[in-house]
Amino acid sequence: ETFTAYQLHRPDLDAGVVYAYRRADCGYRGIILGLKGIDASAQYEVVISDDNCEKASSIVSGAELGEDFKLRAPEGSASVVVQYKKK
Repeated sequence: ETFTAYQLHRPDLDAGVVYAYRRADCGYRGIILGLKGIDASAQYEVVISDDNCEKASSIVSGAELGEDFKLRAPEGSASVVVQYKKK
């Protein structure tokens, strides 16, 4: 049972990407992340893409990204890609 994620951050661009994977037998529906290299006082443009190539965009506070960012993949084996960039 695994739900895992890893982050690639570009400090020179104030941007990065997170790749999250949920195994089919994982009992968890999501994961809470604390991303590194995030400015807690800034706002970030965030685009989340799922296995179906569906995208959702939002503005997220740096405080949330750095301490309490929630990702969900509620069913079966899944992957989620999160792109973020400081505004």
